[in-house]
Amino acid sequence: MDLKELYSHLPYAAAPPNLSNPIILVTPSPLVYEAPVKYAYYPTPAPTHYCYTPVPHVQSPFSHYNTIVPNYLIPQQPVRYPVAETNYIQLDSSKSVSVSVLIFSLSSQVVKRKFDEICTDPNITFNPQTINLIPYSLWKSENITFGYLVSFHFRKRNSSNSKFPIKLFNALKITEHCPDLFPHIGVKWITDDVIWVDREAFACLIGVKTVEGGLFHQQGNFPSHGFVELSYEESQMLANSLNLGRIDLSVMRLVRHRTGLFRRGCTELDILRCQWKG
Repeated sequence: MDLKELYSHLPYAAAPPNLSNPIILVTPSPLVYEAPVKYAYYPTPAPTHYCYTPVPHVQSPFSHYNTIVPNYLIPQQPVRYPVAETNYIQLDSSKSVSVSVLIFSLSSQVVKRKFDEICTDPNITFNPQTINLIPYSLWKSENITFGYLVSFHFRKRNSSNSKFPIKLFNALKITEHCPDLFPHIGVKWITDDVIWVDREAFACLIGVKTVEGGLFHQQGNFPSHGFVELSYEESQMLANSLNLGRIDLSVMRLVRHRTGLFRRGCTELDILRCQWKG
């Protein structure tokens, strides 16, 4: 039976699409499936209307033709897990899936939890090489827990491998790859050279007890490494342009590096040049 004859048996009257050049795309799935997902154009009961939807890798009555499959003939499978949000942070599970996807949505698992809960959760792990933490020579290509990273790195006393600019760079790398962790990390890029700092959250991450003095005083970490605060007026103007809402300096600050050396996309060598100025 050829394809045209096959379509004549369909339960709705619709002219089959042009089958001389069927459109079949195979791409890695953003959903949690063990195999790639085939995307195909295929007709709906409305003869002039076509859909573009993911088709799970399941056996269909038309699979031996390797062509366009009518919608109503494709077995539907519910999504058993939330959609993956990032390729760099993985929550462990007994479900076997590709290492390139998340198993759970961090938005429901992490954002509303307390910092101490995140630190003691053994299932929240990072591969520091995958998200390009520095110094590059320090990290191995293996998963470490968020709690270990806090204790071993962010709260470690200043040394050649844990200077303030290095800690700041690594914190920004984490929120670049996983924005849902911002409430616990406390820093994120909002432009290529401006950093949003949540005072309390970032101070907690790096173990600073006196928030204002430890971070923003003249001898604090930000000013002593070449960072300057944006004025309230400049901060609010930038926040308005980015739809970030009202600026509250008692909660957050916007900072940038005075020389532009520390910016999004900078390298480890650039960071090492951000020397402490007493």
